[in-house]
Amino acid sequence: MDSSADQSTPSLNRTPTKAPKLQPANRTEPKASIQPDKGSELGPLGSPQSTNSLDFVRRIRPAKTFQAQDAEKSVEAQKAKKAAETVENAEKYQDLSELPIDIRPPEPNSTATKFITHVTSSLDLLVRNEQLSDIYKPVNVARRPRLLERGHWLMVSDGWPPKLQCQFWLFLVNFVGQGKAGWGVWCRRETQSSSDLGTVKVYCWGELVRHIYLLLYVASNSKVKKLGLKWVDAEGKVVVEMQSAS
Repeated sequence: MDSSADQSTPSLNRTPTKAPKLQPANRTEPKASIQPDKGSELGPLGSPQSTNSLDFVRRIRPAKTFQAQDAEKSVEAQKAKKAAETVENAEKYQDLSELPIDIRPPEPNSTATKFITHVTSSLDLLVRNEQLSDIYKPVNVARRPRLLERGHWLMVSDGWPPKLQCQFWLFLVNFVGQGKAGWGVWCRRETQSSSDLGTVKVYCWGELVRHIYLLLYVASNSKVKKLGLKWVDAEGKVVVEMQSAS
């Protein structure tokens, strides 16, 4: 047998060479995820800046409370508007029960500015008025009211004619109700009668004791000067007492 033939014939026992594996292209496919992206502007249910459904519920839940508060404010606003519309016809106003029981200012705007004073520009005008410069003369002052303490002016106007009582209360509706006295000043009348305002309380800061007395003086056309008004602190103690007719 020719030896050259043996060298040219391939051996059946030779290990075949493996073909190289083809690597897939280096491409990253986006993966679907049910977890919201914390940095995304939209969260579940399309809610802005939310990272979970609990946040979304927390934001909707207070809305019902706001709606209830808005409805309550709307009712009070309608009462105040109705009362203000009668100011020109006060001489015909006999039933005082339709006047609002409370007079409250608008809610204050949130702010991070440092507190300076409770005195509004409208209250400042009262103090600067030369015609009112000698009006505030207490007959007794137990102590000096503190800047941030709370208290109220106490008065009873049942001896006034209904017309004067109506004009007095409507003046406060327009002044206090529009926020001209500041957000910490509000009024309440306590009565079971339709012919008088009853006991009137005007709540304010200690800083505004003088200012609010002058406001009541102007609102009543000076009639409060003989009522012996008292400014009472949060503990029910009389701090400032004005002169009475007796």
